[in-house]
Amino acid sequence: DCALKKGKFWEMSSIVFKNQNYLSRKDVEFLAEAQVKLEMSSFKTCLDDPSMVKGIHSDIEAANTVGVQGTPSVYIKGIANKEKWYRLTGTVPQLQAALTALSADASKTAE
Repeated sequence: DCALKKGKFWEMSSIVFKNQNYLSRKDVEFLAEAQVKLEMSSFKTCLDDPSMVKGIHSDIEAANTVGVQGTPSVYIKGIANKEKWYRLTGTVPQLQAALTALSADASKTAE
């Protein structure tokens, strides 16, 4: 999210994905500065922001809840049933099935 605020989300995401074995704070700062060319003062301030840390922990908790085992993974949270997650993966028929289930969930809200 800190890179997103600077319009560099996809660049940072790509670099972090390619360097998954190097995700310490020092490593992330190095990647942000050397590879993505982010302005480091505001990036570090963003990383230290308690709401940013809370958001990261929330994302990790959500990933653990639905059983994410690797990246990239795509899940959509239910609409009527906020505890239900729909995993988007696999073949076109599998994706269609997940989206159909999500649509059915959404229609419960409209009723």
